[in-house]
Amino acid sequence: MDVLTGLLDGTRAREAFVLRCRLSPPFAMRIEDEAPTRPTVVIHPGQRCTSPDGSDLGDLASLGMRTWGSPGPSPVVFVTGVYERRAEVGHRLLPTLPHLLVLAPGAWNAPLVDYLQAEIDRDVLGQAAVLDRVVDLLVVAALREWLDRPGSGAPGWYHAQADPLVGPVLALIHDQPGHPWSLAGLAAAVGWSRSTLARRFAQLVGESR
Repeated sequence: MDVLTGLLDGTRAREAFVLRCRLSPPFAMRIEDEAPTRPTVVIHPGQRCTSPDGSDLGDLASLGMRTWGSPGPSPVVFVTGVYERRAEVGHRLLPTLPHLLVLAPGAWNAPLVDYLQAEIDRDVLGQAAVLDRVVDLLVVAALREWLDRPGSGAPGWYHAQADPLVGPVLALIHDQPGHPWSLAGLAAAVGWSRSTLARRFAQLVGESR
């Protein structure tokens, strides 16, 4: 098991917040971090939508399954997918990510975005499970795209996997997490001296062991 797979292995959505919005300007929405302009919509847990004064804005299905927004033609369409509980993303994964990660449209091949939009419209048995899995896959695909980009600020352990010395060491640790590994044991397993391994590990990963 590689390091990234190990971190993502526990990433599982459970009834993820998935919503498509079709809006006509002017509009602003507040989703936790607050919008830079005066919001006209507040989205609460459970996908309940109200005005800022608390007035109910009606059924989410008013424009179709899992779709909310302005009636009539809408030049702005966006899809929101949210893990509603922090543990679903994984406490080991979140600290490795920037506060905001942006992948611009057209800058990466993202067929899962279109697939998610198509699935939003369906109302069949097991659909919540399908949406959860697509959200999971989309997160993994976006992370891999970002991590592979030069200058992304990816953590040292990610690029260290390709190193001929540190890579095999990381693989050993993640393949056998219950083994009482020591610096001497790892060095012997990969055929390098302890000092060389410790120095190289510190250079690439930022830790001596």
